[in-house]
Amino acid sequence: LDADVLTGHLDPESGQLRELVADGHVRGESRQDGTIARLDAHEVRLNFSDPGQTPANGKAAGEVHLTMEQPQKNGKVSSQPGVLGGKISREELTTGALQFAFRPGGKSLQEAATLDSGTLVLFPESPQIGRRTATASRFLMVFDSVGRFKTLQGTGGTQVVFAAPAKASDQSPSVASASHLLAAFDPATETLRSVEQWGNFRFRNADFEASAEKAHDSAREQCLVLSGHPVVWDR
Repeated sequence: LDADVLTGHLDPESGQLRELVADGHVRGESRQDGTIARLDAHEVRLNFSDPGQTPANGKAAGEVHLTMEQPQKNGKVSSQPGVLGGKISREELTTGALQFAFRPGGKSLQEAATLDSGTLVLFPESPQIGRRTATASRFLMVFDSVGRFKTLQGTGGTQVVFAAPAKASDQSPSVASASHLLAAFDPATETLRSVEQWGNFRFRNADFEASAEKAHDSAREQCLVLSGHPVVWDR
C-alpha cells in the first residue's frame, strides 16, 4: 500500500496494529493465483484482525478505482465468445466510496460494496466481443477464494450497455435497464453465466425494443426470457 501519508493506530494494550490510514494518491495491489487486484483512491482505511495482524476489512473514498485482471490460459485468447461475452480478462469499477472485506489471511477480497453510484466495465478477452458497461446506484460484488467474480448485484436503478465489437459494421450498442440486476459468474472459466434484471425491464438495440417485468439471459440456453407482461416491437 502506497500513499502520500500513512498513519498507523496501535492497540493500547497489545501494541499491535489495529488500523492503517492512507491519505493522498493511495494505491494498493494484491496478487493471488495469477489474479491481480489494484485499488486507487484518495483515502483508504484498513482494519486489521487479531491475531495474525492481517487486513480484515476497510473503506476507500474519493475517486475510487478498482481493477481486477485475470490471467490468460496458456497465453491464448478464447475463441468461443458465447452469448454473454465469453471469458472476461479485466473488470474495472469506479465509484465515490467503496467498503470491502478480505477473506481470512487478508490475501484476497471476499466482497465489496459501493457506498455511492458506480460504473463497472467488463472487458472480454476476445476482440470479437464488445465490452459490457453496467451502472447502478449501489453494487455488491462477491468474489471466490482467489478474488474472481462470483456474483454482482445492482440496485436503485441499473443499466447494462453491450458495446458492439470494434470491427463490427454496425456500432449501435444494445441497452438493457431495470430496477435490479443480478449477474452470476463462473469463476473457473471466468465467464458470465447469467444475467437477471427485474423491475420495469427495458431493452433496445438497432432492430427492436422490448419491455417486461423481468428478464433472464442465460449463457447455457443462449436466449433471453421475458416474463411479466412481455412486449416486443420493431424499431
